[in-house]
Amino acid sequence: MRRIALITEHSLRCVQQAAIDTCDSGAQLLQLALQLGRRGYQVDLYTPQRAGQELAQRQWAPGVCEYALPCGGVHPVDPRRLPSLMREFGAAVRSHMRHAMPQHALIHAASLPAGLAASVVAESGLPMLLSVQTAVAPGAERWLRLLRTPASVLTRAERILVSNGDELATLAATHPATLRKIEVLPPGFDPQDFRNIDVGVARARLRWQADAYTILHFCPYAPHEGLELLLRALAELHREGLPQARLQVYSHSDAGSDDTAPVQRRLRAMARAFGVEDAVQFGGGLRRRAVRYYYHGADVYVALPCEDARSLDVLGALACGLPVIGSTRGGAHNLIVKGVNGYRLDEHDPYKLARRLKWLAEHPALRVSMAEAARRKAYGEHAWRVLGARLAGLYEQVLRGRETAQPRSRRRAAELSS
Repeated sequence: MRRIALITEHSLRCVQQAAIDTCDSGAQLLQLALQLGRRGYQVDLYTPQRAGQELAQRQWAPGVCEYALPCGGVHPVDPRRLPSLMREFGAAVRSHMRHAMPQHALIHAASLPAGLAASVVAESGLPMLLSVQTAVAPGAERWLRLLRTPASVLTRAERILVSNGDELATLAATHPATLRKIEVLPPGFDPQDFRNIDVGVARARLRWQADAYTILHFCPYAPHEGLELLLRALAELHREGLPQARLQVYSHSDAGSDDTAPVQRRLRAMARAFGVEDAVQFGGGLRRRAVRYYYHGADVYVALPCEDARSLDVLGALACGLPVIGSTRGGAHNLIVKGVNGYRLDEHDPYKLARRLKWLAEHPALRVSMAEAARRKAYGEHAWRVLGARLAGLYEQVLRGRETAQPRSRRRAAELSS
């Protein structure tokens, strides 16, 4: 049995909450740990908590245990304090690991900040993997400057995991020496979260119009001014002879909060000015167990504007067999195969968006073929069992490399001493 130390700077308490937006990184990390546990690994999840609290231990599943170590704070913290906090956290993890039996075989840092903590632990000589999905992309250099010693973290890692080709290109451009050890491990999903539902059943539960051509869009936080693009495209659809088109916009957070009310009023006024007020619905507070009803009740998912194009939302749409229209940039576009499971467009052109939406509405057979392709991509490349197998394979590559190198180095040392 291999024992793995999986280190994150985030608390996993949010994974227990029902709102899916608050636990993306935690849920993704925990799902990987559960997959490894099912494959016979002993996974120790190390998370930070505030100083002065007792060490907290939680058994998530057979072979998967979380240790919340007191170390002076929890994320988020003042960014200027993060490097010192992560080093303190790393020292706490190293101290705890000394008493583990059997001993750990490998360390996996779940993010670049966690990599700073893992580097402290890796000073003992254990091999280290580093995931940088949450750091690399537009904010990569900010994180790398913040941590002050990125070269040591990246150099120490024997494998660096990114979630898509854009992140690979960004990291390789900023740190060319890392290219040989970068691997792509995309985001994953649990098929149980997106089980099939009849479209009529889904629409009845959501009280959506049964015979509408339904366009779905999720916002990360709350409706915002960038949604003018979708409202203009909807108005164009109505002018082009598709009055049954409906736009459903939902946010992962509570869209009815006081601070979002002014934005919603402006968007509703905009919809009224475009003549589509009755064809738009805004909502919020999406719940993880209910989100599949929204996907299965829709005809197409629009991942525009780009700032709303979360990979996990697009992945959920593909898993439910929805064609996706997204941007030509941003991490989510890596999931869209043009003309196969969706389209990628200039995010500033509502007329092109309207034409694509109209084309899909008028060609139901194309939507069916795209739905099949979407499911194949999601289940074939992103289901947790697939990603768990890939990650386990990477672990074994690293460990076999270490096991092969050690006898060779001992033989060389013996030759030099003789």
